[in-house]
Amino acid sequence: MSSPTDQKKTQTEQLGEKSAHPQAARNPSQHPSSTATGNAAPAAPQPARWVNIPQELKRAKQWCIAGSDKAPYGVGKDGTLVNISVHDHHKFMEFEDAVKTAAAHDAGIGFILTEQDPYTCIDIDYKDARNEDNPAKHTTPEQLERFNKIIEAFDSYTELSQGGLGRHVWCKGGRGAGVRRDGVEVYSKERFIVCTGNVMNDRPLEERGELVAQLVSEIERTRGAKLDPASMEEMPEDYDDSEILERARNAGNSDKFNDLYEGNWDSYIEYPSQSEADLSLMSMFAFYSRSNEQCRRLFRGSALGQRDKASRNDRYLNRTLSIVRTRQQEEDDPNKDYHIKHGEQVAAVLLEAFNRRQEEQRVNEKAQAKSRIKVSSAAELVKRPPVRWRIHGILPEEGFAALYGPPACGKSFLTLDMLAHIAAGQPWFGHKVRQTPVAYVAFEGGHGVPQRVSAFQKAHWMPDQLSFIEAPTISLIEPADRDALIEVLQQHLLTGGVLCIDTLAASAPGIDENSSEGMGKLISELQTIQHEVGGCILVVHHTGKDRERGLRGWSGLQGALDAAIEVARDSSGVRSWKLTKAKDGQDGCGESFTLKQVLIDHNEDGDPITSCVVALAAQYNANDHSVRVAEENDFVCEWVRKEVEAGKFPSGRSLERQRDQMKPQIQLTQKQLRDAIARLVTEGRLQEEKENGKPWLSAVERMRAR
Repeated sequence: MSSPTDQKKTQTEQLGEKSAHPQAARNPSQHPSSTATGNAAPAAPQPARWVNIPQELKRAKQWCIAGSDKAPYGVGKDGTLVNISVHDHHKFMEFEDAVKTAAAHDAGIGFILTEQDPYTCIDIDYKDARNEDNPAKHTTPEQLERFNKIIEAFDSYTELSQGGLGRHVWCKGGRGAGVRRDGVEVYSKERFIVCTGNVMNDRPLEERGELVAQLVSEIERTRGAKLDPASMEEMPEDYDDSEILERARNAGNSDKFNDLYEGNWDSYIEYPSQSEADLSLMSMFAFYSRSNEQCRRLFRGSALGQRDKASRNDRYLNRTLSIVRTRQQEEDDPNKDYHIKHGEQVAAVLLEAFNRRQEEQRVNEKAQAKSRIKVSSAAELVKRPPVRWRIHGILPEEGFAALYGPPACGKSFLTLDMLAHIAAGQPWFGHKVRQTPVAYVAFEGGHGVPQRVSAFQKAHWMPDQLSFIEAPTISLIEPADRDALIEVLQQHLLTGGVLCIDTLAASAPGIDENSSEGMGKLISELQTIQHEVGGCILVVHHTGKDRERGLRGWSGLQGALDAAIEVARDSSGVRSWKLTKAKDGQDGCGESFTLKQVLIDHNEDGDPITSCVVALAAQYNANDHSVRVAEENDFVCEWVRKEVEAGKFPSGRSLERQRDQMKPQIQLTQKQLRDAIARLVTEGRLQEEKENGKPWLSAVERMRAR
């Protein structure tokens, strides 16, 4: 969404040109850094979803093109796109014309609200590290609860914003000029709204005039509450604190007072966040005391008053008190009866919406089985849009995919690399990527994720648009755990994107992977999650003993996949990935890669802390060979030192027998190990000793730089 403007801008200036250079994704200077996240470009438009926009809006000639700056554009005399104003009614377009023009320019579409139409859009703006650098501006849990309550109460057509984080609630019931507060904006005229068709609540545009009026009133009241000298003038204390507390605890609403005083507010449905509970408790204190200072003191003595915003200074409490005192003055308002009637009407609308949802739920439950069976003609099938790609030709926008390979082949590093590129919308191995929210659940090997992320940041950019979920003890075949994960994804607006499960087996501990019953159950639960949150689920899995047979376990897993990527490592240490299955894609495409070690830091003993990042094999040149040799030397020397500290007598042969134990940290062939030992002895970092006539190796201590 963008503010209206009459300034003319060219298509090239505002719609931008995208670089298709295949190596761009490996150049940190061309990527969003942790200091640029707040200015990240919105997700690319998705025309296939525009058919979901309500017909009622489509029929109105109030459409135009949405530029990358979220401003409205029309078609100029020379056919180029030019910026237009929300007042240029003669330049508005029919829906079909806007769609065709937008598709031709790889742009979006949007609707302009006018004073003549009955529509209102509630723009809910969610902020976190993916779109806002300043943590102080991130959406709080209280605000998120308020957002969800607004969406539920209006129960009208709702879609995701262009960036995939915000929500646009569309309804009927105009309220004139726009208002905004704490991430909620209400517009009914002279406003351009980018439309996506990425549906969150598939309902008609409901008549919600009363609710719109109530929401606007709430925003204006809390936004406009100022410290009126009259209402905030200090008055004498009529009772001491203990008397007021005793009276409140013996009043007719004592149960609620006691709950709020003890901090137990979240069980009350009328308090969507603690701020409303704060207001209620302050109202009770203000009922008994004319003194604002006493009210602040009493409030800070409660559990609710322990929040930093309440104890830091008087600003928050004064704002709350100002609202309370204003309401007290309104008790004598001659229009009081109107406000009561208005409140009753709003309550009736909410109750009606609740009852309607309950009835719809009952009807939907009865029709659920029937709705799964659909009959389509050939003509209908060919009209369906083609497959939409998240990574073009490799990973679909929606569906079920797997990335698999043997242990120590680099799966975890490649997975992180792929997800970071998707979250940033950057090309991956030369393949175009559509940006989307990404959630990474590391059920296995989660302790290594922080170091892998640090290494990726050092080599490329901070992947702060990628969300990490820690859930080490849940099992996705348990309905309660499955639903808990779905709820977390929905609460944090991680829907419609990519959900990565690493690994498949660890997500359901104890499952029989070879059993159609066990694995079939897990696949069914994953498909349920995908149905609820949308987007693509990517699972990380292992190969079996026979690599040629592909994914480990039940053969039905392969059939359930929409895409499969195999990761392998040959005898020379070169790694590669290959697309082994892609519905409507090209099987067999792939790329060689290597793992490049990155120095992250040093520990308290001065030893290096390292991890790896993915690098194109073609880029791993002779200069990198010297780095690899140094890595091998450091690793072998450190391994010998730890063996000696453990009371052992390491030798060349014993180290060769330990190569399998070394694999999680480094891949060494027998020759590479022997060469490293020889180099270290020559350099004097290892020396040969003898114990009972048998040779062994010890590490020579050297001063380490700190």
